[in-house]
Amino acid sequence: KHACSCYPAVIAACELYSITGDRKYLDAASSIYAWSRENLFDKSAGCVFDAKHADGKVDRTCYTYNVGTAIGAALRLGKLTGAKGFREDAALAADWLMDRMSRGEVMRGRGQGDGGAFNGIAARYLAEFAALPQGARAREYLKINARTAFAHMRKADGLCGPDWDVAPADGFDIEA
Repeated sequence: KHACSCYPAVIAACELYSITGDRKYLDAASSIYAWSRENLFDKSAGCVFDAKHADGKVDRTCYTYNVGTAIGAALRLGKLTGAKGFREDAALAADWLMDRMSRGEVMRGRGQGDGGAFNGIAARYLAEFAALPQGARAREYLKINARTAFAHMRKADGLCGPDWDVAPADGFDIEA
């Protein structure tokens, strides 16, 4: 079971519950989140591990997009249930992202292919956390990331590469 499947499933189930009011979606979201939190979430640090394999081994790699979707899932469940612990999980994951997955104040690039989109996914859900009263640090962090990416656009076409703090060279094929 992978974080990249579980946390988006929680987000989707929360959205379906919000639309339909059908409790089965909220129950599914809660169940998937509980399993993910128990098996893929470092509750002391905020890192979101990539996967738990059939043999029971956990791939402890932490990607920005997994942290981002975990934030989004926690915020949605917190909003729907009113339980305080979800927001605490989101804050812990947000701090991990900003403290451990950055080069200075900018998210580290994840390369080409699908990795080039990882930070965009993280930014999307971190922005939801940034909108909360306790999100001041995340708001500033996202502003710095946006300004940095904008300052490092390639002059010829206005595109940013997968590393937001480095302008892509002319002729560099931006995949994401």
